[in-house]
Amino acid sequence: MGSLYAWPIFLTAYETLMQLQRSQLSLVFSTAMGVFACVMLAGSGLHAWLPTPRVAVLSMLSAACGLLLVGYSGTYAGLLAGFGVIFGASVGVGYGISVSTANLAAKHKGLITGLIVAAFATTPVFLAPLLKVGVILSLSLSLSYAQ
Repeated sequence: MGSLYAWPIFLTAYETLMQLQRSQLSLVFSTAMGVFACVMLAGSGLHAWLPTPRVAVLSMLSAACGLLLVGYSGTYAGLLAGFGVIFGASVGVGYGISVSTANLAAKHKGLITGLIVAAFATTPVFLAPLLKVGVILSLSLSLSYAQ
């Protein structure tokens, strides 16, 4: 859930591979956070129209599509659209349905909501080592391919 906050792991790779400035990359993350916040409100009520598992699967599929767009486009526009808009929106929907589903609990709503927020905040801590290895491998392959 909190993979959105793992963004700093990718900064050096994007600066190196795509020759982007930090301010351009900050705009991508800011867009993702803004879209996340706006869509989160919609995501919290989305499961009222569709079954929650279906909304979760659609959210994961659209997040994957956003990341595929980033990976295959290789452009700043693809990065902004794929990560900033599509991935940000997908994470917003996922977070929104998680929190609103917790509110449906008969007991311990506060505890369940706290666990969801904690999972969202700590995911990058646990994923960071794996993501870092992937970024280093991808970067080294890309640089050796470019030469």
